[in-house]
Amino acid sequence: MHIEDEATSPTLAPVDPAHSPDLLLYDLSKYLLTLCLLVLGGVLTVTGTADEAPPPATLLVIIASLAISGFLSISCISTIVKARYALQPAPRYVRAVNGLALAFLGAGVGAFLVIWVNRLI
Repeated sequence: MHIEDEATSPTLAPVDPAHSPDLLLYDLSKYLLTLCLLVLGGVLTVTGTADEAPPPATLLVIIASLAISGFLSISCISTIVKARYALQPAPRYVRAVNGLALAFLGAGVGAFLVIWVNRLI
């Protein structure tokens, strides 16, 4: 087992989160991942306890949208961590990946709300 001494291990300079877009994007991606997991749990709970379940194809689209959003969020987090460890800024495409994660989360939540509101009416 080899323990690196402090002279050879990479160190990150202290960064003010207010002035580091990478860290702000990292935090936003963590938040989106948490939301994906919470919404997915809520969708599965509500559909499991409902008197009449939505059509399986519709439920599959909702779950797939939330799963894609979670996967994109994890990908964004991973890319930022790898870049920070290499002491480089995150690639420019990370913002687009985060935007796609937000779009898929919105699509999944929106589709579920449409189905749920239609059941109430």
